Amino acid sequence: QYGWNYETGFRLRNSDESMMLDVSAFYYHLNNAIVRRLTAASTEYYTNSGDIKQPGLELYFTDWLIKQTDHGFIRGLQFSESLTISKFAFGNYRDATTGYAGNELTGVPRHVSVASVQVKFPESLYLYAQYNSTARIPLNEANTFYAPHYNLVQAKLGWQHQLSNKSRLEIFA
Repeated sequence: QYGWNYETGFRLRNSDESMMLDVSAFYYHLNNAIVRRLTAASTEYYTNSGDIKQPGLELYFTDWLIKQTDHGFIRGLQFSESLTISKFAFGNYRDATTGYAGNELTGVPRHVSVASVQVKFPESLYLYAQYNSTARIPLNEANTFYAPHYNLVQAKLGWQHQLSNKSRLEIFA
């Protein structure tokens, strides 16, 4: 297999780097893609077959809405967002009996969004929460089976202590 990848983007940061924005757009065209196949007896083999077109956009943003300080109840508040939009599809691709041109690439969701908030408190305590939203995922080349869209929420409460210039102790749940 062989392909061409085109990518461009930009990065924006403020002077103290408490805010950052990264945006990248890409297009990868894979020719003669290696595809997994199974025989009737479930023996696995691989073949070169067709092409895959993979355009997408990635965005990352983070900002300390309340910059880190040694005063007050809230000692810092950071928001972050990461977004990936993928429109990966089969190009000129078929197996012995069926053409899949234009179908979504298996295993790749159309979008994934991950947002997080980190809050710092006195006595080196912190709270971190993250929300992940992932679009449905095609499970076969014919796009007849999908893993459903899902949402995931995670949270962590912790305490950090600097032991030395190179070591830190962290306890969290």
